[in-house]
Amino acid sequence: GDHRGRHRVGGRQRQMCIRGRAGPGNLPLWQRLWALDDTLAHRFVLLAGLGLVVAAATAALLSLLAWPRVFRPAATALVLVAAFNTHFMWQYGVVIDPTMIANVAHTDAREVRDLLSLHLLGTVLLVAGPPLWWLWHRPVLSRVWWSQTGRNLAGMAMGLLVVVGAGLATYQGLASLMRNHKDVRYMINPLNSVYAASRVAADQLPQQVRALTPVGEDAALGAGYATQQRPPLLMLVVGETARAQNWGLSGYARDTTPALKRWQQQGDLVNFPTVQSCGTNTHVSLPCIFSPLTREQGGDKTPTQENLLDVLQRAGLAVLWLDNQSGCKGVCERAPNASTRELQLPGLCEGGECFDEAMLSGLDERIAALDPVRRARGVVLVLHQMGSHGPAYFKRTPAERKPFVPECTSNTLSACAPDQLVNAY
Repeated sequence: GDHRGRHRVGGRQRQMCIRGRAGPGNLPLWQRLWALDDTLAHRFVLLAGLGLVVAAATAALLSLLAWPRVFRPAATALVLVAAFNTHFMWQYGVVIDPTMIANVAHTDAREVRDLLSLHLLGTVLLVAGPPLWWLWHRPVLSRVWWSQTGRNLAGMAMGLLVVVGAGLATYQGLASLMRNHKDVRYMINPLNSVYAASRVAADQLPQQVRALTPVGEDAALGAGYATQQRPPLLMLVVGETARAQNWGLSGYARDTTPALKRWQQQGDLVNFPTVQSCGTNTHVSLPCIFSPLTREQGGDKTPTQENLLDVLQRAGLAVLWLDNQSGCKGVCERAPNASTRELQLPGLCEGGECFDEAMLSGLDERIAALDPVRRARGVVLVLHQMGSHGPAYFKRTPAERKPFVPECTSNTLSACAPDQLVNAY
């Protein structure tokens, strides 16, 4: 755009916001590209080509939003999103895909609190501060709607033309990059968040209410239940953020599972070392665990079929879900359930968060409150732990139960030595 006279506002506003996100807001992306095992010349071509595509695509997006009362708030939101994304991609090595956005939407205050740090504040100030200061210190000119519409459409068209031109000029390198390094597409700020949020919103649009497809309609108690001396109790423990790599029973050098090891030695425990979850976050993995579907079949999506808890209840058993996490993600909504959120237990619950041991408090009373007819047949108890949920790993265990020290006591993981971080986890 013209950088002089009456057109200076629109053109310069768009340019400054592009710099704020396509530049420092995408440093994790540029570092990822620079680290590729490739020739120096090819890396420069990729950086230039993708940088031009990102800047032009961002310009096209901003052109759609370039209305006097819309542009500043919208651009501010995009700048802040890019700044927060930069911190979390740098600090934790994550990418911003639809799963991550859905996970953020379903988080709670406890998890958000664990992510706050001075490092986060510093990153946001450095990345978002300069463009926001510039943006809010420039005057905004009002134009008649048809003139503004024409300018916006022209800006969008020009941006898209540059995207197409840059894409074609560097097609071979960009196509190979996106094919072999699929995570890169989710590191492009702020377009990654715009795309991911759009996908999540589309998935959550109100749909016609449909009854869940029944599962296990023939579920019934076996003949052995008639001879039971007392109703059985089956406890399922969902251990949040448990990794096979750090699981003592599966060969990890440290004894991280001492009680389970004793049971195994007595012949009372079987360990399956090659099992894995279908996701790396609660929003995906928890529904998938209890669904009859795999992730590829939609086991992590909004349920269309009943889950394991429905089948257990159809068979006549009592079910109870106890949660010390950010919720059951819809798995327990048709079964009796309770949370530790409101518990005030000295030594176990502080600052709105409880150690997993708190789920045992009042457990007998909770079980006794279940339907007596079902309870007489048997009880299935599900304990959804806080487990080793990060990044504030040091908060997950009481002071007297820390066998591996010194540990990392910060939620800024880069500030800790690797061995201290492993100790905390």
